[in-house]
Amino acid sequence: MCRSALLELEPTPRAAGAARRFVADTCRRWQIQAVSDEISLAVSELVTNAVLHAHTDIEVKMCVTRGSAQISVCDSDPRPPILRPVRLDLLADLDAVQVQSVGREVDERDSVLHVGSSGSVAAGRGLLIVDALADEWGVAERTDGKEVWLTMMVPWERPEECPCDPSGLAPAGVGCRHIPGPWDQP
Repeated sequence: MCRSALLELEPTPRAAGAARRFVADTCRRWQIQAVSDEISLAVSELVTNAVLHAHTDIEVKMCVTRGSAQISVCDSDPRPPILRPVRLDLLADLDAVQVQSVGREVDERDSVLHVGSSGSVAAGRGLLIVDALADEWGVAERTDGKEVWLTMMVPWERPEECPCDPSGLAPAGVGCRHIPGPWDQP
């Protein structure tokens, strides 16, 4: 059986919290609570990136089928996210900020560490968290922006054949369509 859910968000500071609640509630209804925390954290990071960098409306989509969950966060900014390097010595990186940013245009998405307009260090390691949690993840171009997606295996005991892909050959989440059922009830 396939299940899918969609949440539309505005790019506000409350969007990441709303996305976490949506994921937790959906995982509970679908009886996949064992991965709820991991999915919630990954989605929170992706939604935060969309709020900070895309400044457009956001869609969070979840699909579960054949023991795998696919989650995606879509926005209208075509620029792909930047996977930044792991910071091993933040103090040394802070000392290098002045040297690296003197006389150059700073893009808040750049991999060079810099101090943001708020005065805080814009460390931005959300994609490292997504990379650590997800079995797979990537970015798909859309005509109206981009979709950052991730896939996680889920302990889901639903042996029924999936009507979305009777062959069983499509990647998890691809072609997923919602099959209504009691899991739709809040």
